[in-house]
Amino acid sequence: MAQLSFRDPDGFVIKSPAAKPVFRITKPDVANRLVELLNSPLGRQMVDGGDFVRTALVAPSERDSILQLAGLPASGAVLEHERVWFPTYPSEWTRGMLREAGLLTLRLAEHLLAQGHGLKDATPWNVLFRGAKPIFVDALSVEPREPRDPLWRPLSQFFSTFVYPLWLEEWTGASAHQAFQGRREGWTTTEIYERLGWRNRLRPRAFAWITLAEWLRNDAKPSTYQPALARDADTARFVLGRLFRRLRLTLEASPAALRRHTDWSSYQTCCHYDRPAQEAKRVFVATALHGAGRVLDLGANEGEYAFLAAEQGARVVAVEPDAESANAIWCHAREAGLDVLPLVMNLAQPTPSTGWRNGEQIAFVDRAGGEFDAVLMLALLHHLTITERIPLPWVLDLAADLTRRTLVIEYVSPEDPYYQSLLRGRQSLHQGDTREGFEAELHRRFHIRRQQPLLEGRRHLYWCEKRLHA
Repeated sequence: MAQLSFRDPDGFVIKSPAAKPVFRITKPDVANRLVELLNSPLGRQMVDGGDFVRTALVAPSERDSILQLAGLPASGAVLEHERVWFPTYPSEWTRGMLREAGLLTLRLAEHLLAQGHGLKDATPWNVLFRGAKPIFVDALSVEPREPRDPLWRPLSQFFSTFVYPLWLEEWTGASAHQAFQGRREGWTTTEIYERLGWRNRLRPRAFAWITLAEWLRNDAKPSTYQPALARDADTARFVLGRLFRRLRLTLEASPAALRRHTDWSSYQTCCHYDRPAQEAKRVFVATALHGAGRVLDLGANEGEYAFLAAEQGARVVAVEPDAESANAIWCHAREAGLDVLPLVMNLAQPTPSTGWRNGEQIAFVDRAGGEFDAVLMLALLHHLTITERIPLPWVLDLAADLTRRTLVIEYVSPEDPYYQSLLRGRQSLHQGDTREGFEAELHRRFHIRRQQPLLEGRRHLYWCEKRLHA
Protein backbone atom coordinates (compact mmCIF):
# COMPACT_ATOMS: atom_id res chain seq x y z
CA MET A 1 0.00 0.00 0.00
CA ALA A 2 1.24 3.49 -0.89
CA GLN A 3 0.41 6.86 0.65
CA LEU A 4 -1.57 9.04 -1.77
CA SER A 5 -2.21 12.24 0.19
CA PHE A 6 -0.16 14.32 2.56
CA ARG A 7 -1.54 17.86 2.83
CA ASP A 8 -3.68 17.34 5.95
CA PRO A 9 -1.70 16.79 9.19
CA ASP A 10 -4.66 14.87 10.66
CA GLY A 11 -4.26 11.93 8.25
CA PHE A 12 -3.78 10.60 4.75
CA VAL A 13 -5.20 8.14 2.22
CA ILE A 14 -3.40 4.93 1.33
CA LYS A 15 -3.75 3.06 -1.94
CA SER A 16 -5.20 -0.45 -1.81
CA PRO A 17 -6.02 -2.94 -4.59
CA ALA A 18 -8.63 -1.61 -7.01
CA ALA A 19 -11.45 -3.86 -5.85
CA LYS A 20 -11.12 -2.86 -2.18
CA PRO A 21 -12.36 0.17 -0.26
CA VAL A 22 -10.22 3.24 0.29
CA PHE A 23 -8.44 3.44 3.64
CA ARG A 24 -7.51 6.62 5.48
CA ILE A 25 -5.01 6.67 8.34
CA THR A 26 -5.74 9.25 11.00
CA LYS A 27 -5.50 10.06 14.69
CA PRO A 28 -7.86 8.05 16.91
CA ASP A 29 -9.61 11.10 18.37
CA VAL A 30 -10.17 12.57 14.88
CA ALA A 31 -11.58 9.27 13.59
CA ASN A 32 -13.92 8.80 16.56
CA ARG A 33 -15.21 12.36 16.29
CA LEU A 34 -15.91 12.01 12.57
CA VAL A 35 -17.68 8.67 12.91
CA GLU A 36 -19.82 10.05 15.73
CA LEU A 37 -20.86 12.96 13.51
CA LEU A 38 -21.66 10.69 10.55
CA ASN A 39 -23.78 8.46 12.79
CA SER A 40 -25.90 11.42 13.86
CA PRO A 41 -29.24 12.05 12.06
CA LEU A 42 -27.63 14.86 10.01
CA GLY A 43 -24.62 12.70 9.17
CA ARG A 44 -26.81 9.84 7.99
CA GLN A 45 -28.78 12.31 5.90
CA MET A 46 -25.59 13.54 4.20
CA VAL A 47 -24.34 10.00 3.53
CA ASP A 48 -27.65 8.39 2.52
CA GLY A 49 -28.40 11.34 0.24
CA GLY A 50 -25.15 10.72 -1.63
CA ASP A 51 -23.51 14.02 -0.63
CA PHE A 52 -20.82 12.52 1.63
CA VAL A 53 -18.66 9.46 1.15
CA ARG A 54 -19.77 6.46 3.22
CA THR A 55 -17.26 6.02 6.04
CA ALA A 56 -16.73 3.53 8.88
CA LEU A 57 -14.13 2.89 11.54
CA VAL A 58 -12.13 -0.27 10.84
CA ALA A 59 -12.17 -2.88 13.61
CA PRO A 60 -8.92 -3.23 15.64
CA SER A 61 -7.98 -6.63 14.20
CA GLU A 62 -8.23 -5.48 10.59
CA ARG A 63 -6.76 -2.08 11.46
CA ASP A 64 -3.53 -3.63 12.70
CA SER A 65 -3.04 -5.68 9.54
CA ILE A 66 -3.68 -2.64 7.32
CA LEU A 67 -1.19 -0.53 9.26
CA GLN A 68 1.35 -3.33 9.09
CA LEU A 69 0.95 -3.70 5.31
CA ALA A 70 1.39 0.05 4.96
CA GLY A 71 4.51 -0.06 7.13
CA LEU A 72 2.96 2.27 9.71
CA PRO A 73 2.98 2.17 13.53
CA ALA A 74 -0.03 0.61 15.23
CA SER A 75 -0.98 3.80 17.05
CA GLY A 76 -3.22 5.22 14.33
CA ALA A 77 -6.87 4.69 13.52
CA VAL A 78 -8.07 3.49 10.11
CA LEU A 79 -11.19 4.74 8.37
CA GLU A 80 -12.74 2.78 5.52
CA HIS A 81 -14.37 4.77 2.70
CA GLU A 82 -16.47 3.43 -0.11
CA ARG A 83 -14.55 3.52 -3.38
CA VAL A 84 -15.95 5.99 -5.90
CA TRP A 85 -15.48 4.46 -9.32
CA PHE A 86 -13.36 6.34 -11.82
CA PRO A 87 -11.89 9.38 -10.04
CA THR A 88 -11.74 12.61 -12.01
CA TYR A 89 -10.09 15.97 -11.38
CA PRO A 90 -11.21 19.61 -11.77
CA SER A 91 -8.96 20.00 -14.82
CA GLU A 92 -11.28 17.50 -16.56
CA TRP A 93 -14.63 18.92 -15.39
CA THR A 94 -17.18 20.97 -17.27
CA ARG A 95 -18.37 24.31 -15.88
CA GLY A 96 -21.64 22.70 -14.77
CA MET A 97 -19.73 20.06 -12.81
CA LEU A 98 -17.55 22.69 -11.12
CA ARG A 99 -20.62 24.75 -10.21
CA GLU A 100 -22.43 21.70 -8.84
CA ALA A 101 -19.38 20.73 -6.75
CA GLY A 102 -19.32 24.25 -5.33
CA LEU A 103 -23.00 24.10 -4.42
CA LEU A 104 -22.40 20.74 -2.72
CA THR A 105 -19.56 22.27 -0.69
CA LEU A 106 -21.81 25.11 0.48
CA ARG A 107 -24.64 22.72 1.28
CA LEU A 108 -22.37 20.66 3.50
CA ALA A 109 -20.97 23.79 5.16
CA GLU A 110 -24.50 24.87 6.05
CA HIS A 111 -25.42 21.43 7.40
CA LEU A 112 -22.24 21.20 9.46
CA LEU A 113 -22.73 24.68 10.90
CA ALA A 114 -25.87 23.44 12.64
CA GLN A 115 -23.83 20.66 14.28
CA GLY A 116 -21.01 22.87 15.53
CA HIS A 117 -18.64 21.73 12.76
CA GLY A 118 -17.14 23.29 9.67
CA LEU A 119 -14.90 22.65 6.68
CA LYS A 120 -11.21 23.39 7.05
CA ASP A 121 -10.92 23.90 3.27
CA ALA A 122 -13.28 24.48 0.33
CA THR A 123 -11.78 23.20 -2.91
CA PRO A 124 -12.99 21.04 -5.80
CA TRP A 125 -10.18 18.59 -5.03
CA ASN A 126 -12.38 17.41 -2.13
CA VAL A 127 -15.06 16.22 -4.56
CA LEU A 128 -15.47 13.31 -6.97
CA PHE A 129 -18.36 12.46 -9.29
CA ARG A 130 -20.57 9.39 -9.47
CA GLY A 131 -22.04 9.80 -12.89
CA ALA A 132 -23.35 13.37 -13.03
CA LYS A 133 -23.67 13.72 -9.23
CA PRO A 134 -20.88 15.11 -7.01
CA ILE A 135 -19.87 13.44 -3.75
CA PHE A 136 -17.66 14.95 -1.04
CA VAL A 137 -14.80 12.55 -0.26
CA ASP A 138 -12.32 14.47 1.93
CA ALA A 139 -13.72 13.32 5.27
CA LEU A 140 -10.93 14.95 7.27
CA SER A 141 -11.92 18.37 5.99
CA VAL A 142 -14.72 18.22 8.58
CA GLU A 143 -13.62 19.61 11.94
CA PRO A 144 -15.18 21.17 15.05
CA ARG A 145 -15.36 24.94 14.88
CA GLU A 146 -14.90 27.61 17.51
CA PRO A 147 -18.55 28.40 18.39
CA ARG A 148 -18.03 32.19 18.46
CA ASP A 149 -15.91 32.43 15.29
CA PRO A 150 -17.92 34.39 12.68
CA LEU A 151 -15.42 33.87 9.86
CA TRP A 152 -15.34 31.13 7.23
CA ARG A 153 -11.64 30.49 6.85
CA PRO A 154 -11.82 28.84 3.38
CA LEU A 155 -13.69 31.81 1.83
CA SER A 156 -10.77 32.99 -0.31
CA GLN A 157 -10.07 29.43 -1.46
CA PHE A 158 -13.73 28.94 -2.36
CA PHE A 159 -13.65 31.98 -4.64
CA SER A 160 -10.31 31.05 -6.20
CA THR A 161 -11.29 27.48 -7.05
CA PHE A 162 -15.04 27.63 -7.63
CA VAL A 163 -16.34 31.12 -8.33
CA TYR A 164 -13.50 32.83 -10.22
CA PRO A 165 -13.02 30.07 -12.86
CA LEU A 166 -16.77 30.14 -13.59
CA TRP A 167 -16.82 33.92 -13.88
CA LEU A 168 -13.76 33.99 -16.11
CA GLU A 169 -15.40 31.56 -18.51
CA GLU A 170 -18.71 33.43 -18.41
CA TRP A 171 -17.14 36.83 -19.11
CA THR A 172 -14.06 36.05 -21.21
CA GLY A 173 -14.65 32.59 -22.70
CA ALA A 174 -11.68 30.89 -20.97
CA SER A 175 -12.95 27.40 -20.10
CA ALA A 176 -13.29 26.84 -16.36
CA HIS A 177 -11.34 23.57 -16.38
CA GLN A 178 -8.26 25.36 -17.71
CA ALA A 179 -7.85 27.12 -14.34
CA PHE A 180 -6.60 23.82 -12.88
CA GLN A 181 -4.18 22.74 -15.57
CA GLY A 182 -0.75 22.88 -13.99
CA ARG A 183 -2.08 24.50 -10.81
CA ARG A 184 -4.21 23.43 -7.85
CA GLU A 185 -5.61 26.64 -6.45
CA GLY A 186 -7.37 28.29 -9.38
CA TRP A 187 -7.15 32.07 -9.76
CA THR A 188 -6.20 34.59 -7.08
CA THR A 189 -8.17 37.83 -6.78
CA THR A 190 -5.27 39.75 -8.30
CA GLU A 191 -4.96 37.35 -11.24
CA ILE A 192 -8.66 37.47 -12.01
CA TYR A 193 -8.71 41.27 -11.70
CA GLU A 194 -5.89 41.58 -14.22
CA ARG A 195 -7.71 39.33 -16.69
CA LEU A 196 -10.97 41.28 -16.58
CA GLY A 197 -11.39 44.51 -18.51
CA TRP A 198 -13.07 47.47 -16.87
CA ARG A 199 -16.47 46.50 -18.23
CA ASN A 200 -16.30 43.21 -16.37
CA ARG A 201 -14.63 44.65 -13.27
CA LEU A 202 -17.65 46.93 -12.80
CA ARG A 203 -20.25 44.17 -13.03
CA PRO A 204 -22.10 43.96 -9.68
CA ARG A 205 -20.81 40.47 -8.87
CA ALA A 206 -17.23 41.28 -9.84
CA PHE A 207 -17.18 44.69 -8.18
CA ALA A 208 -18.27 43.33 -4.80
CA TRP A 209 -15.92 40.35 -4.67
CA ILE A 210 -12.97 41.25 -6.93
CA THR A 211 -12.60 44.93 -7.78
CA LEU A 212 -13.33 46.36 -4.35
CA ALA A 213 -11.22 43.68 -2.66
CA GLU A 214 -8.30 44.45 -4.98
CA TRP A 215 -8.55 48.19 -4.36
CA LEU A 216 -8.64 47.69 -0.61
CA ARG A 217 -5.76 45.23 -0.76
CA ASN A 218 -3.57 47.73 -2.58
CA ASP A 219 -4.27 50.38 0.06
CA ALA A 220 -3.88 48.07 3.04
CA LYS A 221 -0.80 48.00 5.23
CA PRO A 222 0.67 44.83 6.74
CA SER A 223 -1.03 44.06 10.02
CA THR A 224 -1.12 41.43 12.73
CA TYR A 225 -4.78 42.16 13.47
CA GLN A 226 -6.76 39.12 14.56
CA PRO A 227 -10.52 39.22 13.93
CA ALA A 228 -12.55 39.36 17.11
CA LEU A 229 -14.90 36.58 18.12
CA ALA A 230 -18.63 37.22 18.12
CA ARG A 231 -20.28 37.94 21.45
CA ASP A 232 -22.01 34.56 21.46
CA ALA A 233 -22.37 31.37 19.40
CA ASP A 234 -25.80 32.30 18.02
CA THR A 235 -24.46 35.52 16.54
CA ALA A 236 -21.56 33.68 14.88
CA ARG A 237 -23.93 31.07 13.41
CA PHE A 238 -26.19 33.82 12.10
CA VAL A 239 -23.28 35.62 10.40
CA LEU A 240 -21.97 32.41 8.82
CA GLY A 241 -25.43 31.26 7.76
CA ARG A 242 -26.04 34.55 6.00
CA LEU A 243 -22.64 34.30 4.29
CA PHE A 244 -23.38 30.77 3.02
CA ARG A 245 -26.75 31.87 1.64
CA ARG A 246 -25.12 34.81 -0.11
CA LEU A 247 -22.42 32.56 -1.59
CA ARG A 248 -25.02 30.11 -2.81
CA LEU A 249 -26.94 32.89 -4.57
CA THR A 250 -23.67 34.14 -6.06
CA LEU A 251 -22.82 30.71 -7.43
CA GLU A 252 -26.34 30.08 -8.70
CA ALA A 253 -26.23 33.39 -10.59
CA SER A 254 -23.50 31.93 -12.79
CA PRO A 255 -25.33 29.61 -15.22
CA ALA A 256 -24.52 25.90 -15.41
CA ALA A 257 -24.41 26.12 -19.21
CA LEU A 258 -23.49 29.06 -21.42
CA ARG A 259 -24.84 27.56 -24.67
CA ARG A 260 -22.07 28.99 -26.79
CA HIS A 261 -21.75 27.72 -30.36
CA THR A 262 -18.59 25.80 -31.22
CA ASP A 263 -17.46 23.78 -34.22
CA TRP A 264 -18.60 20.63 -32.43
CA SER A 265 -21.79 21.76 -30.70
CA SER A 266 -23.80 21.31 -33.92
CA TYR A 267 -21.90 18.26 -35.20
CA GLN A 268 -24.65 15.87 -34.18
CA THR A 269 -27.32 17.73 -36.10
CA CYS A 270 -25.42 19.18 -39.05
CA CYS A 271 -24.13 16.16 -39.72
CA HIS A 272 -22.54 13.61 -41.93
CA TYR A 273 -25.33 11.00 -41.74
CA ASP A 274 -28.76 10.81 -43.29
CA ARG A 275 -31.54 9.44 -41.11
CA PRO A 276 -31.38 5.79 -42.30
CA ALA A 277 -27.60 5.67 -41.75
CA GLN A 278 -27.93 7.25 -38.32
CA GLU A 279 -30.58 4.75 -37.26
CA ALA A 280 -28.52 1.83 -38.59
CA LYS A 281 -25.56 3.10 -36.59
CA ARG A 282 -27.62 3.27 -33.39
CA VAL A 283 -28.89 -0.28 -33.83
CA PHE A 284 -25.37 -1.57 -34.53
CA VAL A 285 -23.90 0.14 -31.46
CA ALA A 286 -26.76 -0.91 -29.18
CA THR A 287 -26.32 -4.54 -30.21
CA ALA A 288 -22.56 -4.47 -29.66
CA LEU A 289 -22.94 -2.90 -26.21
CA HIS A 290 -25.55 -5.35 -24.94
CA GLY A 291 -24.48 -6.59 -21.51
CA ALA A 292 -21.54 -4.18 -21.13
CA GLY A 293 -21.40 -2.95 -17.54
CA ARG A 294 -18.83 -0.17 -18.01
CA VAL A 295 -18.42 1.76 -21.24
CA LEU A 296 -15.86 4.36 -22.31
CA ASP A 297 -17.04 6.67 -25.10
CA LEU A 298 -14.06 8.42 -26.69
CA GLY A 299 -14.92 11.48 -28.73
CA ALA A 300 -18.46 11.53 -27.36
CA ASN A 301 -19.53 14.86 -28.91
CA GLU A 302 -22.87 15.63 -27.22
CA GLY A 303 -23.30 12.11 -25.91
CA GLU A 304 -25.81 10.32 -28.16
CA TYR A 305 -24.08 6.94 -27.82
CA ALA A 306 -23.04 7.50 -24.21
CA PHE A 307 -26.72 7.96 -23.37
CA LEU A 308 -27.61 4.92 -25.47
CA ALA A 309 -25.19 2.83 -23.40
CA ALA A 310 -26.47 4.27 -20.11
CA GLU A 311 -30.07 3.58 -21.09
CA GLN A 312 -29.06 -0.07 -21.50
CA GLY A 313 -27.78 -0.10 -17.91
CA ALA A 314 -24.08 0.68 -18.40
CA ARG A 315 -21.96 3.03 -16.32
CA VAL A 316 -20.39 5.40 -18.84
CA VAL A 317 -17.38 7.71 -18.96
CA ALA A 318 -17.68 10.07 -21.93
CA VAL A 319 -14.50 11.83 -23.10
CA GLU A 320 -14.93 14.94 -25.24
CA PRO A 321 -12.35 17.68 -25.96
CA ASP A 322 -14.94 20.38 -26.64
CA ALA A 323 -15.94 21.90 -23.29
CA GLU A 324 -19.37 23.06 -24.49
CA SER A 325 -20.27 19.63 -25.84
CA ALA A 326 -19.02 17.90 -22.68
CA ASN A 327 -21.09 20.26 -20.56
CA ALA A 328 -24.16 19.46 -22.66
CA ILE A 329 -23.55 15.78 -21.82
CA TRP A 330 -23.40 16.60 -18.11
CA CYS A 331 -26.57 18.72 -18.20
CA HIS A 332 -28.57 16.01 -19.98
CA ALA A 333 -27.20 13.22 -17.78
CA ARG A 334 -28.13 15.14 -14.64
CA GLU A 335 -31.63 15.97 -15.85
CA ALA A 336 -32.31 12.44 -17.13
CA GLY A 337 -30.70 10.66 -14.17
CA LEU A 338 -28.30 8.75 -16.42
CA ASP A 339 -25.03 7.28 -15.13
CA VAL A 340 -22.79 9.22 -17.51
CA LEU A 341 -19.61 10.95 -16.34
CA PRO A 342 -18.22 13.44 -18.90
CA LEU A 343 -14.57 14.48 -19.07
CA VAL A 344 -13.19 17.47 -20.95
CA MET A 345 -10.07 15.97 -22.48
CA ASN A 346 -8.28 15.62 -25.79
CA LEU A 347 -7.39 11.95 -26.17
CA ALA A 348 -4.27 12.95 -28.11
CA GLN A 349 -3.11 14.90 -25.04
CA PRO A 350 -4.66 13.01 -22.12
CA THR A 351 -4.44 14.11 -18.52
CA PRO A 352 -0.93 13.33 -17.23
CA SER A 353 0.17 12.37 -13.74
CA THR A 354 0.60 15.60 -11.80
CA GLY A 355 1.20 16.93 -8.31
CA TRP A 356 4.06 16.24 -5.97
CA ARG A 357 6.41 13.76 -7.65
CA ASN A 358 3.64 13.14 -10.19
CA GLY A 359 1.80 11.12 -7.56
CA GLU A 360 -1.25 13.16 -6.50
CA GLN A 361 -3.33 12.94 -9.69
CA ILE A 362 -3.18 9.77 -11.72
CA ALA A 363 -2.82 9.87 -15.51
CA PHE A 364 -5.98 9.16 -17.47
CA VAL A 365 -4.56 6.12 -19.26
CA ASP A 366 -3.56 4.61 -15.90
CA ARG A 367 -7.01 5.22 -14.43
CA ALA A 368 -8.79 3.88 -17.50
CA GLY A 369 -6.66 0.84 -18.37
CA GLY A 370 -8.68 -2.34 -17.96
CA GLU A 371 -11.65 -0.52 -16.38
CA PHE A 372 -14.09 -0.87 -19.25
CA ASP A 373 -16.01 -3.75 -20.79
CA ALA A 374 -16.44 -1.78 -24.01
CA VAL A 375 -14.83 1.20 -25.72
CA LEU A 376 -16.51 3.34 -28.38
CA MET A 377 -14.41 5.14 -30.97
CA LEU A 378 -17.06 6.50 -33.31
CA ALA A 379 -16.13 9.16 -35.87
CA LEU A 380 -12.85 9.62 -33.99
CA LEU A 381 -10.16 7.60 -35.74
CA HIS A 382 -9.66 10.01 -38.65
CA HIS A 383 -9.27 12.95 -36.24
CA LEU A 384 -6.48 11.13 -34.45
CA THR A 385 -4.65 9.86 -37.54
CA ILE A 386 -5.07 12.98 -39.72
CA THR A 387 -5.44 16.00 -37.44
CA GLU A 388 -3.23 14.72 -34.62
CA ARG A 389 -0.91 12.65 -36.88
CA ILE A 390 -0.99 9.64 -34.52
CA PRO A 391 -0.06 6.36 -36.25
CA LEU A 392 -2.95 3.93 -36.67
CA PRO A 393 -1.19 1.07 -34.80
CA TRP A 394 -0.73 3.32 -31.79
CA VAL A 395 -4.42 4.24 -31.73
CA LEU A 396 -5.43 0.58 -31.84
CA ASP A 397 -2.87 -0.31 -29.17
CA LEU A 398 -4.51 2.26 -26.89
CA ALA A 399 -7.96 0.85 -27.66
CA ALA A 400 -6.75 -2.64 -26.73
CA ASP A 401 -5.26 -1.32 -23.48
CA LEU A 402 -8.47 0.45 -22.48
CA THR A 403 -11.04 -2.26 -23.16
CA ARG A 404 -11.37 -5.59 -21.42
CA ARG A 405 -13.50 -7.04 -24.17
CA THR A 406 -15.35 -5.00 -26.79
CA LEU A 407 -14.34 -2.26 -29.21
CA VAL A 408 -16.78 -0.49 -31.50
CA ILE A 409 -14.84 1.61 -33.97
CA GLU A 410 -15.74 3.57 -37.07
CA TYR A 411 -13.52 3.74 -40.13
CA VAL A 412 -13.93 6.75 -42.42
CA SER A 413 -12.52 6.18 -45.89
CA PRO A 414 -10.49 8.72 -47.88
CA GLU A 415 -13.47 9.05 -50.24
CA ASP A 416 -15.57 10.62 -47.50
CA PRO A 417 -15.99 14.40 -47.93
CA TYR A 418 -15.24 15.07 -44.27
CA TYR A 419 -12.03 13.05 -44.49
CA GLN A 420 -11.01 15.18 -47.46
CA SER A 421 -11.77 18.38 -45.56
CA LEU A 422 -9.39 17.27 -42.80
CA LEU A 423 -6.52 16.55 -45.21
CA ARG A 424 -6.11 20.18 -46.28
CA GLY A 425 -3.73 19.34 -49.08
CA ARG A 426 -1.72 16.75 -47.14
CA GLN A 427 -2.84 13.74 -49.21
CA SER A 428 0.73 12.54 -49.63
CA LEU A 429 0.96 11.86 -45.88
CA HIS A 430 -1.98 9.44 -45.94
CA GLN A 431 -1.64 7.57 -49.22
CA GLY A 432 -1.49 4.24 -47.40
CA ASP A 433 -4.79 4.74 -45.61
CA THR A 434 -7.00 1.96 -46.93
CA ARG A 435 -9.74 -0.12 -45.37
CA GLU A 436 -7.74 -3.27 -46.06
CA GLY A 437 -4.78 -1.85 -44.14
CA PHE A 438 -7.03 -0.78 -41.29
CA GLU A 439 -8.59 -4.23 -41.02
CA ALA A 440 -5.17 -5.89 -41.05
CA GLU A 441 -4.07 -3.78 -38.09
CA LEU A 442 -7.38 -4.42 -36.35
CA HIS A 443 -6.95 -8.20 -36.78
CA ARG A 444 -3.64 -8.13 -34.89
CA ARG A 445 -5.45 -7.00 -31.73
CA PHE A 446 -9.11 -7.93 -32.13
CA HIS A 447 -11.48 -10.46 -33.65
CA ILE A 448 -13.96 -8.72 -35.94
CA ARG A 449 -17.40 -10.02 -35.00
CA ARG A 450 -19.40 -7.88 -37.36
CA GLN A 451 -19.00 -4.95 -39.70
CA GLN A 452 -21.47 -2.70 -41.44
CA PRO A 453 -20.99 -0.21 -44.27
CA LEU A 454 -22.72 3.16 -44.09
CA LEU A 455 -23.19 5.99 -46.57
CA GLU A 456 -22.48 3.91 -49.67
CA GLY A 457 -19.39 2.39 -48.12
CA ARG A 458 -17.65 5.66 -47.28
CA ARG A 459 -17.83 4.70 -43.61
CA HIS A 460 -17.68 1.31 -41.90
CA LEU A 461 -18.60 0.24 -38.38
CA TYR A 462 -16.70 -2.62 -36.71
CA TRP A 463 -17.76 -4.62 -33.69
CA CYS A 464 -14.61 -6.24 -32.34
CA GLU A 465 -13.67 -8.53 -29.46
CA LYS A 466 -10.22 -8.29 -27.91
CA ARG A 467 -7.73 -11.08 -28.54
CA LEU A 468 -6.43 -12.65 -25.33
CA HIS A 469 -2.82 -11.79 -26.17
CA ALA A 470 -3.64 -8.16 -27.05
